Amino acid sequence: MSDYRLPSEAEWEYACLGGKSTRYYFGDKISSDFANYDGRFQYESEASVKYRDKTTPVGTFSPNNFGLYDMHGNVWEWCADPWHKDYRGRPTNASVWDLGGDPQYRVLRGGSWNHDAWECRATNRRKDPFVNWYNYYGFRIALSK
Repeated sequence: MSDYRLPSEAEWEYACLGGKSTRYYFGDKISSDFANYDGRFQYESEASVKYRDKTTPVGTFSPNNFGLYDMHGNVWEWCADPWHKDYRGRPTNASVWDLGGDPQYRVLRGGSWNHDAWECRATNRRKDPFVNWYNYYGFRIALSK
């Protein structure tokens, strides 16, 4: 029997970039041809600007090198880690950072259809109480070994 769980914040970021070191898994610039976000708010001369005003079906955009879809935009994804204001002191093995932090808040990653392109960067982080659920929040599960 397998156990499923939310990914750690470090696991999420690694999975998001699919082995790349750019701002997004498709490069350093974003456009609404590559991700679902609020395209009404531009930055960095985006080539294509759309505001879809809702989530899109999985597979609307190309997957990253790991075959994962919608790592940028669509919905914010919960991570297992409690909120820490920065990465100083984080575990070096990508495990959940349980010690310290604010247990009232959990980390969200990825941006959403209701937020601007800047929020979709792989390194961007946000926090919210884990009891809050909006139509632009979701989750991705990880398989424990």
